[in-house]
Amino acid sequence: MQVNFYPPSSDLIPYVKYYWKVTTPYPAPSSISPSGYPELIFQFGDPVLIKIGSMEKGSVPLALIAGQITRPVNLTFSGMLQCFCVKLMPYSLRAIFRVNSSSFTDSTTDMGEVDPGLNQYLFHKLTDAGNDMERVRIIETTLRKMLRINSDSINALSSSVLKHCLSVDKLNYGEIIANSGASRRTLERNIKQDIGLTPKKFLKIIRFNRAFSMLKERSDMNLQDIAYLNGYYDLPHFINEFREYSGCSPIRYLRQGDKFNSLFTGLI
Repeated sequence: MQVNFYPPSSDLIPYVKYYWKVTTPYPAPSSISPSGYPELIFQFGDPVLIKIGSMEKGSVPLALIAGQITRPVNLTFSGMLQCFCVKLMPYSLRAIFRVNSSSFTDSTTDMGEVDPGLNQYLFHKLTDAGNDMERVRIIETTLRKMLRINSDSINALSSSVLKHCLSVDKLNYGEIIANSGASRRTLERNIKQDIGLTPKKFLKIIRFNRAFSMLKERSDMNLQDIAYLNGYYDLPHFINEFREYSGCSPIRYLRQGDKFNSLFTGLI
């Protein structure tokens, strides 16, 4: 499996986490875990089938908006997987498309349904691009144009909550409410509109990803330590939440893993 990651230009760091490309023939089926980061995905290979929970979604669109997910997404590949993707910051769908981000949650939306002109322009330009750096340049030029139009669409509460989540070791919802200076109802309304998840759900997903990162990178740590360091009540709480977001227990993950999922989960 060939996977390449590219950083965004400095002016787009507030909106883009990174760009990535993957090329591989006939990858094994994969269960993708919630990461807290939505994506724009452009496919140039064979069809990919998707299933979210118990709902069969059929083939993934060639150019799609992948919103926040709250449960594992199962992917089945029919042949060559070749795609170029934009891993966005949690509130960036709101900034780019000026829509309520929760409308994309737990769904894969054909970009043509949201902006037909953008879909046609971007997909064809990216298909004709000679290399990855040209693709990055095409996407960044488009993002800058859209962000200029929608520059006032992100609430300061959302960016401050995100900054807090990424900077503290243990996440505490009560502290976030206290530090925000807003009422619980105002905070929840703005976060769900901008990020696509309730604050509590977003915190749970960030915590899971931190624990996932420790599990795959810190072989010297036991499950009890990982649970404690990430603020879980106890080990059963950690195991249940890990299963909720990954589809398996931590022990099963360590035994068999999921190479494709591991590339993108745990990257906080």
